[in-house]
Amino acid sequence: MRLRLITTLVAALLVSACATNPPLALNLRDPVTPENLLIAHRASFVKLQGLLNVRWEYGLMPGAYAAEKENDLGTFYRGSGRPIWARGGTETVPAQLFLGGVWVPKSESEVPRLYIIRDNALHTTKDLDQYTFTYSQNLIVSGQPVGPSVAGSVIGGAIVGAILQAEAGTIYIHDASGDAKFDRHLKEAVKSRTRSR
Repeated sequence: MRLRLITTLVAALLVSACATNPPLALNLRDPVTPENLLIAHRASFVKLQGLLNVRWEYGLMPGAYAAEKENDLGTFYRGSGRPIWARGGTETVPAQLFLGGVWVPKSESEVPRLYIIRDNALHTTKDLDQYTFTYSQNLIVSGQPVGPSVAGSVIGGAIVGAILQAEAGTIYIHDASGDAKFDRHLKEAVKSRTRSR
C-alpha cells in the first residue's frame, strides 16, 4: 500500500511536470468547424524521463475524437471517456487513465500531441489490453467507455489529493512525442478528418 502511494505521488508529479512546457490551453472557444478525427488503433510512444531516466509510455485509445475547443494555436479533439493513458516503468505497472484527446496545431510545422484534462481522482487499469477491448466495445454499444478493468478511486494521501484537487479541470498539452511512427499515426488521422453532423 505504501509503495502504491509513493508510486502514485511520483506519477502525479511526473505527469504534471512533463506536460507543462508545450503550448498553453488558454483563451479557448468553441471550434469554428465541427469535425472528428478517427484513431484507427491504440497507439503509444515511450520517453525516458526524470533524473533516473524512468521509462514512461503514453498512448491513446482507438475511436472518434470530436473537435471540442480551439484557440489561436490549435484545436482540441476529445475522445469519449478516458482515452489517454500513461504508464511508468514496466508493463506490470498499472496504466493511469485520463480524460483528453489529441491537440492539433494550426501551424503545419508542428506535430499533433496528446492532451489530458485533470480531474480529482486517479483512474488506473492493470490490464491495458482488456481496457482497450472494453473501451472499444462500449463505444460501439453506448459511446461511453466504462468497464470492469477500470479501477477509479480518490487518492488517499493528503499531498496527492491536494495536487489532484488543485489541478482538476486543467488541460495539459504534452510535449511532442519524438516518435516518428506515433506522429505519423496522428498526422494520418488529422488528414482524414470529417465534418460532424
